[in-house]
Amino acid sequence: MTSSKNNDENNKFVDHLNEVLSVENAAIDRLQKRIQETPIQDSKKILQQHVQEEKEQQRRLKDLISAYGKKPTDSQVDIISLYSLTNEARNKIKKDNVDTNNDANTTTTKISPTIHDNNNINNTIMTSEESEILNTKEDALIKNDEISSYKTILKKAEGVIGKDAINVLKQNLQEKESMYDKIKSSESRM
Repeated sequence: MTSSKNNDENNKFVDHLNEVLSVENAAIDRLQKRIQETPIQDSKKILQQHVQEEKEQQRRLKDLISAYGKKPTDSQVDIISLYSLTNEARNKIKKDNVDTNNDANTTTTKISPTIHDNNNINNTIMTSEESEILNTKEDALIKNDEISSYKTILKKAEGVIGKDAINVLKQNLQEKESMYDKIKSSESRM
């Protein structure tokens, strides 16, 4: 019974590792696209370093999953986008600013000047610097989510896996925290 319980705990833990791996997979794919798209050389350099660290973290996770006799996933999670969040927020603001007057059965729209001026943001072309700032903010948000995932999986790891596996996860977490600091520093300079 005990070995069955340990086996179930290990399987669940490996499932969590594969979830984290799917985040790594998506992050690497996104970073490689960012390297191709950014015209700013300083950003390219940071992104290239970032992708190398992500690949090493990805390799460690794959090795860890394989050590438990499981197959590492090649799936990718959907990563948040400030572009889509901005559009969702704008649409919500528009919706929230629509008041229905039940007495007259009419709908009037109240849009503040700021919202009205930014209403056509999709039709406005951003400069490469503005786009890079937005992308860097996304990088920071994504990295913060990765850090949270690692902290969560480390809590689940206690008592379930060996010290070597915990050390791998801690190393990945420390590298992610360091990269997060670099991203935030880069964002501040912009």
